Amino acid sequence: MKLRAADLDRLPPDGSRTPRAVLFYGEDSAQIAQKREALAAHWAGADAEADMRLERLFGSDLRADPAALDSALRAQGFFPGIRVVILTQAADGLAETILRAAEAATGPEARLIVTAGPLTPRSALRKGFEGGRQIAAVP
Repeated sequence: MKLRAADLDRLPPDGSRTPRAVLFYGEDSAQIAQKREALAAHWAGADAEADMRLERLFGSDLRADPAALDSALRAQGFFPGIRVVILTQAADGLAETILRAAEAATGPEARLIVTAGPLTPRSALRKGFEGGRQIAAVP
């Protein structure tokens, strides 16, 4: 589905309409980073990083180990609550791996935030997130 950032802020972190994975993309990397951090705090709380419920990966990590994203989403934290995985520097070459992991992250405590630069309307990553059931794209 395609959402606006303002729509995401209104959804409860654990609601049935809340997407399990969100792709932020666009030209302004500072604005994307701000939206990414705000959503992570909204989903997992301000202490998520201290509680080890926040994990960060880079696109290069997935190129080296395609299973890293799936493993991060399925990991069980020591502290209860929503667990968030942030994947930065995503690209179309990783679209299949990212979309497969995003669609599989259906557990109540797994969330994924993906960030990318500008994506064309024909981008596999963008089309996948816009067409997914429990995932969303935010330009």
